[in-house]
Parts: sequence; structure tokens; C-alpha cells
Amino acid sequence: MKKKLCVIAMMAVLMLWGCTPDEKKAEAPPPKTMPTAVQVKDKAVEATVAAKEKLKEATKEVVEATKAVEEKVEEKIEQKQEQKDVVAVQEEKVEEATGAVEEKVAEKTEKKAEQEAAVAVQEEKVGEATKAVDEAVEGKAEQETAVADQEKKVETAEKVEKKAASVVEKEGQAVTTTVEIVVIDNNKGKVILSHKKHAEAYGCAACHGDQKPGPFKMEKDKAHALCQGCHKEKKAGPTTNCTQCHQKKDKKAIEGC
Repeated sequence: MKKKLCVIAMMAVLMLWGCTPDEKKAEAPPPKTMPTAVQVKDKAVEATVAAKEKLKEATKEVVEATKAVEEKVEEKIEQKQEQKDVVAVQEEKVEEATGAVEEKVAEKTEKKAEQEAAVAVQEEKVGEATKAVDEAVEGKAEQETAVADQEKKVETAEKVEKKAASVVEKEGQAVTTTVEIVVIDNNKGKVILSHKKHAEAYGCAACHGDQKPGPFKMEKDKAHALCQGCHKEKKAGPTTNCTQCHQKKDKKAIEGC
């Protein structure tokens, strides 16, 4: 840039130098007489001085123009640098904001994962509690059913006991039988009943009721209610252990059950 300005200044000076004699020539009136050597020298000196002044002024203008251009260039450079600084600051802020957003997103993601894990644990606990409640309800229902069945059996046994006692009391006489034992077959193991012993102790009606003594069929629940109920009432004979009445392959029932 400085080289271009210097070339322009030199061209301007040369142009001024070349134009000076012609201008002087145009301004001077045609001589009436031939000038002397001294006059010619004086004219040349004046022209040289005038040219130098013009050259000095032109140089001054060129220097000032160059300085102005340099100032503008420096100003542009400073502005550009300031813009770069502003851009750098903005980029730094954007980077910081991006980092902050990423940290928040990571934190939210982590919290969401923790919440989902906590929800899963709670759901598992609720499932276990629900299962426990269902099992408790089912167990309670089974217990209530078992209690109801037992109460029904006891009630049946009591009725049979009362009926048998009433019949024996009315007859007022000893009961005799020729049947020593009765074998009752079932899936749980045969039961060998001391028939004669029971008949003589409690009478025929205790088991046969109003019917004529003889073979008869009895359902499981009714048989259990009759036998276990009587055993409990008389406080004699088995009441809970199955193998005390039912003959197993490896165990023998109590004699006379």
C-alpha cells in the first residue's frame, strides 16, 4: 500500500514539473525584445523555486493522504480484531451454555433413571404385597371352609351320639352280637372295627340308628364325624392321627379301633 502511494506521489511531482515551463510560457507575454542571459537565469531560478514549492506542497498532500490511508487501514484492522474478539467471546459463551445444557440433560436423564428404578421397586413391592394378601385371603377362605366342615362333622357326630344314647337308654338291656370285627375297606387303608366291643358298650343304634342292624354304607365325612365325635365325647380312641384307625403297609392300627 505504501509503495503504491509513493509511486502516485512521484508521478504527480513529474507531472507538475513537466507542466511548469509550459504554464510559465503561457502566462508570460511575448517579449518585445530578446531577454538577456541574466534575465533568463532569473526566470529559470524563479521557475525552479516555484516548482520546488509546488513539489513540496504536493509531497505534503501525498504524505497527509498516505497518513490518512494508514490511519483508516489501522482503524479497519482494529475493528476487525475487535470483531474477532467479540466472535471469540460469543463462541466461548455458546460453548459454556452448551456445556451447561448437556450437564442439565445428563442430570435429568440420571434422575429419570433413578425414578424409574424406584417405581420398579415399588411396583415389585406392591406385587409381593398383593400376592401375600391373595394368599392370606385364600388361606383364610380354606380355613373357614375347614372350620365349617369340622363344625358340620361335630354337629353330625353329636346328633348320632345323642340318638344312640337315647336308643340304648330306651331299650334298657344289654346288647349282644355274634360279629366280632368289621373290616371297612377304603383308599386310605382298611379300618378294622371291634364290632362286638363297640356294640356292647354303646348299643346298635349308636351306628345303625333306627335301622335294623346289618351291613350298611357310610360316606367319609359322616363316618369321620360319627367315629371321631364319639371318641372325643367318650375321651377314648383316636381323633386326629389317620394311621391309628387306617391300616398302612408299614404301620398297624390300634387294636379294637
